[in-house]
Amino acid sequence: MIYIYLRYLAIIGTVVLLLFGISFFPPLTSGSNSAGSGVSQAEYEEITGQELAYCENSAYDVDCECFAEISGHILSQQETKVPFAVYPDRTALARGQASGEC
Repeated sequence: MIYIYLRYLAIIGTVVLLLFGISFFPPLTSGSNSAGSGVSQAEYEEITGQELAYCENSAYDVDCECFAEISGHILSQQETKVPFAVYPDRTALARGQASGEC
């Protein structure tokens, strides 16, 4: 008899934890516009312009237009962060991915 109650309690606890987790994290399928998530088109163009200038002034052997587009897209993303998690430097991440893709 007690096992039935424990089973129900476990199910209810699992559902509560799932609802709590869903409320904290945005859906993975949330779309973003061409300017990135939460950033205006003017801010997006400013970021890509800075990345284009960085690419042209550095020794990267890549297509700078492609570099600026990928790096600007990564840098313009504004996403919620998980508490107590460690994140890499966004600029180094964006430039590393852009140089590898282009």
